[in-house]
Amino acid sequence: MRQRLQIIEPTLDGFAGHCYSLVASLCRALGGQADIWAAKGAESLDFGRNITIHPFFRRRIRVFQQLMLYRRLLRSGDPLVVTTARRTDLISLNLVAPGT
Repeated sequence: MRQRLQIIEPTLDGFAGHCYSLVASLCRALGGQADIWAAKGAESLDFGRNITIHPFFRRRIRVFQQLMLYRRLLRSGDPLVVTTARRTDLISLNLVAPGT
């Protein structure tokens, strides 16, 4: 089974801003299959036929959601890209997959 790139952008919820530009550029360059994990409100975005958008993140519980999502995706074995990783993202990744 072919792996899908997992793109995590918790603040992506529309066409404006650097989040959309970065993810759109990545999807164009990718040319393959990917899942985008974005904020609620991203339902209307379209990055191509092989790209699936998951409007997943809610602002108030985003940090907890990230922790659980990182854990699930790292176990899946699919490649993972956190487009705008902050210190909390790196700490979360280290908590769910130490030494990886």
